[in-house]
Amino acid sequence: MAELLTLQTPDFELSVWAKDIRARATVYHNTLGRRASGGDAYPEPVVLRFAPAVQLDYVDLNADALGSDAAMPDNRATLTLNAPLFFENTQYQFEWVFFEPVSCARLAHRSESISGAFRFVAQRGQLPARLTGTIYTANDVGWMRLPLVFVLHGKTFTQHMAFEVLPTKMALHQD
Repeated sequence: MAELLTLQTPDFELSVWAKDIRARATVYHNTLGRRASGGDAYPEPVVLRFAPAVQLDYVDLNADALGSDAAMPDNRATLTLNAPLFFENTQYQFEWVFFEPVSCARLAHRSESISGAFRFVAQRGQLPARLTGTIYTANDVGWMRLPLVFVLHGKTFTQHMAFEVLPTKMALHQD
């Protein structure tokens, strides 16, 4: 699996992995290219959305796998990417590693199949607490919102991250 994305905040680091998505990205790009009326191959900007806005201390996109890069952001509600990351019928692994000992963490997604696919491991000695799981996008295209809930020093925090799952053989926003 290739690491696609790493985001670091003051509280946690999020890493996202998937098998090589270059073939899916190529099919998607070709589909949009056939429908483009000239110019931009991506009709809508590819973004990650955060609610509330998040302090991003570090962002790393695997440029070898994606051919994309992003400018270093600060406190942001959105992060614009140069290429799509999330496609239909693809399995993604997510891992949040917490910098301080959290007593619990979970995804509070409305779908039990998504929330239930994640496992929290509390801090053990020098090993930090982490929440790890897998999401298979299947044919569910459109916006996916991941509500991360964690308890730090007795206080509950919620951080939402949303991304658009794109089909490869149709122009979602045009078709």
